[in-house]
Amino acid sequence: MSQMRKPYQVKGIAAEVRPDTLAPFAAWAAPTPGEIRAALQAAGWTGEGCAKTLGINPRTARRWLGGEVDIPYAAWAVLCAAAGWGHIWEAD
Repeated sequence: MSQMRKPYQVKGIAAEVRPDTLAPFAAWAAPTPGEIRAALQAAGWTGEGCAKTLGINPRTARRWLGGEVDIPYAAWAVLCAAAGWGHIWEAD
């Protein structure tokens, strides 16, 4: 499931996001730094603004953006919600 697609047009930003980054936790794949940047841009956040909103150290956000560590699922879900993106999955 690593195909790229443009599922969302948010605030005039076309973001390429792999579908598995928007899946429920059991099938979730951590986003790339580029996908995180796209979500930040769509949300209108800076890395520091993201850190303030999530209550984390700004260095942690820089580490996500630098690809040093993966963003946790919960933080990614909050960022996606702020960007106006939802999860995509098939209903049973």
